[in-house]
Amino acid sequence: MLELKNVSKKFEKKSFHKFHISKISTNVFKNLNFKFNDKTIYYITGPNGSGKTTFLKIIAGYIIPDSGEVFLNDKLIAFDNYPYNIFSYISESINFYPQISALENILFFLKLRNIKKQISEIKNISEIISMTDEDLNKKFSELSSGNKLKCAIIKALLENSKFILIDEGLASLDNNSLSSVKKILLDEAKNGKIIIIAGHNIDKFSDISNYIFEIKNYNISAFNFK
Repeated sequence: MLELKNVSKKFEKKSFHKFHISKISTNVFKNLNFKFNDKTIYYITGPNGSGKTTFLKIIAGYIIPDSGEVFLNDKLIAFDNYPYNIFSYISESINFYPQISALENILFFLKLRNIKKQISEIKNISEIISMTDEDLNKKFSELSSGNKLKCAIIKALLENSKFILIDEGLASLDNNSLSSVKKILLDEAKNGKIIIIAGHNIDKFSDISNYIFEIKNYNISAFNFK
């Protein structure tokens, strides 16, 4: 179980005037409180700029809030010692190395977490989500956007993290691959994982989401309960 208590975050933007530069503070969240339970899939929606990505990055420890606390199983998490290895982050903005193969990228990033996996394990998952051996051996820069995203999915699944965070709803996947990934996510949730998906495609994920919420007015409110 993960809980956010009184979390607030704002960003400052510079505004240029004729004779001076001023800073404008923009609130993203104000005293946000939210709790995530095990074996559950959450879908977070909201308009562009509402804070969906910021929300996921605060959970993952990529962004430190201005105030508030995060608790894991009722234990306070220190932001200067954040347990990054319990979170896997899947995003359309993928920072893999373009000059090496998809397979080499996956192995490299798993190694950073001291995770040793056989190539056969990578290929098993890639086959399920319709990524071929040929694609795995291509330079990352040569892959389609869908196959780049599949690399991030394979890496995340093999990290075996407690939390799987998905930014922008796997938009570049074809329908067959998306269906396969959704089945995997359902199995992951049944096995105790917490899945948090942020995006605009409610219709594509309503069938697997236990709860759907909306970011609105600097906070999160119930959009629909299943």
